[in-house]
Amino acid sequence: MIAAQQALLAAIQAGNSAIAQVLLAGTAWRALPGLGVADGLQAYRRNAQALAARSLAAVHPLLLTELGRASFDSLAWAFWRASPPSQGDLGAWGQALPEFLAAQPGVEAWLCDLARLGWARHVAERAADSRLDVDSLNLLQSQSPELMRLRLRPGLSLLHLLPQACGLNVDLPRQPLLVWREGWRAEQQILGAGDAALMGAMLQGLDLDRALQEALAAAPDFDFGAWLQQALQRGWLHAVETLAPVQADAPGPTSPSQSDSNL
Repeated sequence: MIAAQQALLAAIQAGNSAIAQVLLAGTAWRALPGLGVADGLQAYRRNAQALAARSLAAVHPLLLTELGRASFDSLAWAFWRASPPSQGDLGAWGQALPEFLAAQPGVEAWLCDLARLGWARHVAERAADSRLDVDSLNLLQSQSPELMRLRLRPGLSLLHLLPQACGLNVDLPRQPLLVWREGWRAEQQILGAGDAALMGAMLQGLDLDRALQEALAAAPDFDFGAWLQQALQRGWLHAVETLAPVQADAPGPTSPSQSDSNL
C-alpha cells in the first residue's frame, strides 16, 4: 500500500504521462472510469493541489495573508511536491516550510521568520491541555533554587524573529517572542531581555538557579517576582519540579605517590 501511494505521488508530480505510466506500472492504481491515465492523474493532481493549499493555509494563515491567495497556493503546491506529508494527519504538515522558503531565491528572510511564527502558533493551539500544579509552587519557598526547575506549559515556545515578522519597525534587532496557548487560541508577546533569558534557560531544562543567573546576566535589574506573577496570570507555568542533588564523586584510594607527598 505504501509503495503504491509513493508511486502515485511520484506520478502526480511527474510532468510527463509516459513517465507516470512507468511509475504506476505494477501497482493497483487505475484511473477513474471513463478517464485515461493522463486525465486521471490530472484529476488527482488538481485534488492534491487543492488539499495542499487548504492544509497549509490552516497551519500558516499569517503567510497566506501576507502573500495573497494566488501566490500562497503556488507555494503550497511547490512545498507539497518537495516535502509531501508523511502521515495522515495533515495538521502535522508544514513544519519544514521555513527552511523550504529560505532555500528559494529572492525570498526575504522575514517571510521565513513569519513561517516560523505561524508554525509555533499552530503547535501551541494543538498542544495538550494542561493545568498548573498549584501545590508544587510551595517548593519555591522550601527548596534551594539549584534543586528545582520550572516546567513551562506544553506547546510554549520562544522565538527570535526579525522585527518585520512581529509587525515592528525594521530598524530594530531580532525580537524575543513568546508563543503560547491561552484558552484555545495562540497568543504571542515580545519579551524583555531578562524574561527571554530566563524562559530560554527553562526551556533548556536548566535549574532555577542557573536560569536566574542567565536572566540577571541579560538584565541586571531583572525581577523574578514580577515575572512569576505574569507567568501565573498568563498561564505560562505548568509546575515546579524538584531535582536530585548532585552527588560529589567519592574520593578514590590514595596512590603511593600521593601518600608520600603528604609526609
